[in-house]
This record gives sequence, C-alpha cells and structure tokens, in this order.
Amino acid sequence: MSIALMSNILTMLLCIGVIVQAGRTVRQLRAVRKSELGAVVIGLDRATHQAGLVLADIRRTLGTEGTALAQALSDGKELREELTMLIGIANSMAERLVEAGQARPGLVIEAAGQAQEETP
Repeated sequence: MSIALMSNILTMLLCIGVIVQAGRTVRQLRAVRKSELGAVVIGLDRATHQAGLVLADIRRTLGTEGTALAQALSDGKELREELTMLIGIANSMAERLVEAGQARPGLVIEAAGQAQEETP
C-alpha cells in the first residue's frame, strides 16, 4: 500500500464520520423543532418579566427603607456623641469628688448626708 492510498482511505473514514455527525445533528434539530420550543421561550419571557417586577419592587423598598435607616443611623450618631459628652462630664465630677474626699473626708460625708435629706 502506498502512502497516497492510505491517506485516501483515512480521508474517506473521516468524511464518513463527518456525515454521521451531521446526520445526528439534523435529527436533534428536528426533535427540538418538533418539541414545544415556543412554549419554553414564552415561559422564559414571563420569568424574565416577573424577575424585572421583583427587582423594581426591591429597588422601591430599598429606596424608602434606605432613607429611614440613614435617618436612624444619623440619630444614633448624635445620641452617641451626646452620651459621650455626658460620660465625660460624669467622669470629671467623679474625679473631683474623689479629690475632695481625699483632701477633706469629713466634708464629703456631711455633703452626702445633706443630699440624702434633700431627696424626696
């Protein structure tokens, strides 16, 4: 056998393989065409439309809730700053009381007794 004859046989085998695959592809395309491809497309279109509606609803909800959450966050930050200031004032008062108590212990006891008498 010559090289030319072997290459021709190999080429014929490859061509037969291509013809078989083309026949299988045509059969599968006919099966798809016969099936309810239109119904599948309509179903996908409906699903896409519903997903768009859901996304629009989510955007609307986030728009209204987002502003409310931003306001609550702003209020919380203001409250935190106010509480931080009040804690600072209370700490400085406590330090002054400790210093006064160390300097004059009798005065602190007397002031505490007066404070108890004045509270209703």
